[in-house]
Amino acid sequence: MIPISIPKVQKALVCQNPGPDYELKVLSDYPVPEPGTGEVLVRLSSSGICHSDLSYLKNEWAPELTLNVKVPGHEGSGRIVKLGPDVNEKVIAVGTRVGSPYVRQICHNCENCFIPGMDVYCDNGVYCIHDMDGTFAQYCILRADYICRVPEALDEKCVGPILCGGTTVYKSLKQSNLYAGHWLAIIGAGGGLGQMAILYARSRGLRVVAIDTGADKRETCTRLGAETFIDFKESKDVVAEVIAVSGRGCHGVQVIAPTRSAYNLSVKIVRFMAILWLWVLPIRPMGLVFKNVKVIGSLVGNQQDISEALDLATRWNSPPNIEMYTMEEVSTIFEKMETGQLNGRAVIMLD
Repeated sequence: MIPISIPKVQKALVCQNPGPDYELKVLSDYPVPEPGTGEVLVRLSSSGICHSDLSYLKNEWAPELTLNVKVPGHEGSGRIVKLGPDVNEKVIAVGTRVGSPYVRQICHNCENCFIPGMDVYCDNGVYCIHDMDGTFAQYCILRADYICRVPEALDEKCVGPILCGGTTVYKSLKQSNLYAGHWLAIIGAGGGLGQMAILYARSRGLRVVAIDTGADKRETCTRLGAETFIDFKESKDVVAEVIAVSGRGCHGVQVIAPTRSAYNLSVKIVRFMAILWLWVLPIRPMGLVFKNVKVIGSLVGNQQDISEALDLATRWNSPPNIEMYTMEEVSTIFEKMETGQLNGRAVIMLD
């Protein structure tokens, strides 16, 4: 194979001062990292942009979840261009299409790593953005033993959004007890995460009640396979509409819109022994107790989950709304994100 020319510097979006007044600048002379033992160098072609990126930049989360590196981003897509020492080229070859997810490395030795499917909760995990430079750059380092391969058939713009948001909603459904024919309500179904939730729910044969507002979101949710759309601003009684459609209420609810009204609604539209997926829990306990409701959380997914989510996406008949931007337009993306004007997910091309 002809050696691939790798520059010494690259184009990257760099943040020097995370916090409420953060600044994100495009630099053309950011150093290209060198892969160490057991690592590979990836030339990224695109990166999805997640609301978590904005939270990291603004330091909105707990002290242990701060931006400790200069390059944010955690949904990168690209190809391996160089192998570090001790990487078996017969197993992982230069040119392999891969994704860079939030969890970059696990220890393979802690209790959580030994639980099937739970290694993403590794006690000693290394995380993109927090521990290593992220994917708002043209090159990044990945561990060879925690590679996420990307199907060649998958559209480039879909890869990044699936690596985090898509896998999160997919994994939550995967670990549920919902089966084909069960009703799933998705509150906030018209957003980027909600759209992928619809697609993954339909792939499992679930019947989806999409709850959101606006004609555009109605059209999008219906196009993606939602059986019913309820506009919470136009509806006289959302609870009554959900129960009328689903019978006794939904078997599960994914609350993607992080508002108190959405959380309170979720308990009212489920049936006995239903399942809720929540980001936070501002709910009166009695609402859960009298329906024997199970509440679960899901942190992205491991290699297997990501592989399954990517594979399913190659067979989507209609993809979610994904807007493409340049690196120089990242500020516009975050402005739209904060004001609720982003129509789906955003992806930057790393040219």
